[in-house]
Amino acid sequence: MKKFLVLSFAAAALLLTARPLLSDDGKPAGGEPKVPADTEPGPEHEVMAKWSGSWDKTIKIWMKRGGKPFEMTSSAEIKMVMEGRFSRQTSSSDMGGTKYSGESTIGYDGTTKKWCIFAIDNMGTAATYLEGTSADGGKTIEFKGMMTEATKGTQIHTRWVQTEKGPDEILMEMFTGEGKDQVKMMEITSKRKK
Repeated sequence: MKKFLVLSFAAAALLLTARPLLSDDGKPAGGEPKVPADTEPGPEHEVMAKWSGSWDKTIKIWMKRGGKPFEMTSSAEIKMVMEGRFSRQTSSSDMGGTKYSGESTIGYDGTTKKWCIFAIDNMGTAATYLEGTSADGGKTIEFKGMMTEATKGTQIHTRWVQTEKGPDEILMEMFTGEGKDQVKMMEITSKRKK
């Protein structure tokens, strides 16, 4: 009974504290909250919306500098989420007998004027978050940041460049390292399914 009374008093105190935030008609005091214009989808989000659909992917992975790439194919679905604010891609493939699943979300932050990408997959527990810029409104986006090097568990510099080759083809190139030590680790060519 004591616990019930304490919880009841705590709930009443919370309601009394929150009451000044509401007017007599139960609406927020000071009127409806206004969403700043730079948090609404803009032209960059219209570019992302054009990526929506089903895609076939050809992937090349370089295990060492100058070596022959390992090649595989994949399929992907891209759709806009969060009321048109983000483009989410889900991919799947057979990687030498192992089922691969990956997800990436690309966005454009109207407040910072930066692009961003967040990527995860079922091959590890590390997530990658990179920020980017574009000089052509999103047709070519260069993302930079750090990612976890899987075999050592250390953070390494990475750069990903996404280029629209046309309305039905997108190229993503991924590099590790910096300056003269930079090396291409992966190349993904996505072609829209007809």
